[in-house]
Amino acid sequence: MTPYSVLITGASGYVGTFITSALLRIPEVHVISLGRKPHELIPPKSSFRQIPFELHEHSEVKSSSDYITGVIGSLHTKVIVLHAAACTSIRECEEQSKSADVCNVRFSEIMAGVARHYDAHAIYFSTDLVYDGAESSPHQGFQSSDPACPRSQYGKTKFEGEQHFLDLPQGAVLRLSLVYGPPMGTRNSFLQWVEDRAAKQQPIPLFIDEWRTPVVVSDVFKAVMGVIDQGLLGLYHCGGPERLSRVEFGEAVVPECKEWFAPTYRESVPHNPPRPRDVSLQSDGLFSLCGVSPERPADTTEWVRAWRERGRIEVPFI
Repeated sequence: MTPYSVLITGASGYVGTFITSALLRIPEVHVISLGRKPHELIPPKSSFRQIPFELHEHSEVKSSSDYITGVIGSLHTKVIVLHAAACTSIRECEEQSKSADVCNVRFSEIMAGVARHYDAHAIYFSTDLVYDGAESSPHQGFQSSDPACPRSQYGKTKFEGEQHFLDLPQGAVLRLSLVYGPPMGTRNSFLQWVEDRAAKQQPIPLFIDEWRTPVVVSDVFKAVMGVIDQGLLGLYHCGGPERLSRVEFGEAVVPECKEWFAPTYRESVPHNPPRPRDVSLQSDGLFSLCGVSPERPADTTEWVRAWRERGRIEVPFI
């Protein structure tokens, strides 16, 4: 394999932590993490460099891009940019729309500028919430060619961020569905929330009228590597192979907690904006191009549990 450098943002998030730890198991890859503070789970090593950067309300696009490339300096290998950083709290994005715009739109424009500087293959992580999930949602899942219609500020800002990467000569966008997997430090997914409530013998409210296509975090990484290896450009959906309600998803991945499930209708839990009914994604195109067979949630239960019990970050499939 030809050596290359990966510049990643959001390395301390759930998806970013998994991808960073997985990349560092590949001898030919050098990882550069851009963030506010050192990564608490990944120890310093020669193939892992951390660059301090904090985005502010008044951060200008060009000066910020120039600062980042100036600190990093020259890179004498192929460069990949993975932009995973985002404000993902729907409530926070609604209540602090200006901050959401800075984090999800302006930062994306900054990183697009960095990608241009290095003539990099750049991948942006987006969301299934660029769709409104209305009653007319396609039962087989949204295709990447379907027009976006976000109803939340989070979805709107993520969709705007997509455009900066799609305008790049070597840009790709991956719209992720609900990502799950084992815990990584304090970075938990849906599974840990369910297990924590069950351990406390608390009811677990799960929607029976909300559908998504959950994707295990290891398949997200495989898709990313496929995009890199195949040099894929453009817009792709990255969801799991099954359209499931929250109740069905819980039954598939944490069946031992079923006695605490409390099936719930969306209308019984007020949200602003309203929760989308169905934002399932059709992702066959991406996984076919990458040569990956995504795992059904029910098939991931054993390795997710085994990984959790080991209590450490480990990537068993590389």
